[in-house]
Amino acid sequence: MDDVTKLKALASHSLKNQTTKATKKIIAGATQSNLREQFKKTFLPLLIDISELRLMLENYKLQKTSGRIFKMENMDKTPEQILDKLENLQDDIEETRRWCEGVITQI
Repeated sequence: MDDVTKLKALASHSLKNQTTKATKKIIAGATQSNLREQFKKTFLPLLIDISELRLMLENYKLQKTSGRIFKMENMDKTPEQILDKLENLQDDIEETRRWCEGVITQI
C-alpha cells in the first residue's frame, strides 16, 4: 500500500506542476504571415497538379476497362510518366516534411 500512496502523490504532484506552468503563446508576426503565404503559393498549385494527374490516371483506367477511347486534350502524358511525376512530388513533399519536423524539434 505504501507504493500505491507514493505513486498517487507523485502523479498528483506532477499534475499540479503541469497546470502551474505558463503556456507559451505564439504571436503571429510578419515573418509567420509571410511564411504562410509562401506555403500557399507553393502547395496550392501542387495540390491542383496532383488532382489533375490523379484524374488523368483514372481516365486511363476507365479507357482500359471500358475498351472505349475518349478524346481528351490533356492526354500528353503516359500513365508511367504520370506515376513518375507523382512519385517525384511525393519525394519532394516528404523532404519538406522532414525539414518542417526539424524546425519544430528545434523550437
